[in-house]
Amino acid sequence: MPVPEIASWSHLDPAVNKLWRIEAAISGFVYLILFVGAGAILDEALEGMPVQFWLVGLAVGLALLALSFYVAGRKFEFWRFTLGEDDLAVSHGIWWRTRIYVPRARIQHVDVTAGPISRALGLAVVSVFVSGHGGAVATIPGLRADEAERLRRVLLKLSEQAPPVALERGLE
Repeated sequence: MPVPEIASWSHLDPAVNKLWRIEAAISGFVYLILFVGAGAILDEALEGMPVQFWLVGLAVGLALLALSFYVAGRKFEFWRFTLGEDDLAVSHGIWWRTRIYVPRARIQHVDVTAGPISRALGLAVVSVFVSGHGGAVATIPGLRADEAERLRRVLLKLSEQAPPVALERGLE
């Protein structure tokens, strides 16, 4: 399969960056509480130590919170997708880049889902399922709900129009 030009790739809706930062803040504050609590317990258990473990926990928790905000922003930069003539291509990854190509003839069904925060921001996730695979082979997070529904309809229409995989390969 030819690699589509980078300029032709579609990006996610910018609101997904806000969603991922909200999720990062929630998980970051949970970790912050856990680390500070663990530090306070260590302070009680190891009374008389020159180190204030709750401060160490606070520093580690704040570092994790900052890292999660950084990762959320970088993740947004690298998510992209394109609908080609024969397939759907999804590319993502900050450190390890992944490109997934889903042939339209193999698409079995497409789901559109949205959690409570996503719905509040008007976003949805498109998940593509293919025959012979147990779970979603490709997901596109952070599309506007109407765009996600439009993409679902287009993918299903293309999969219905595609010839069976065996006929494409000449395996009649």
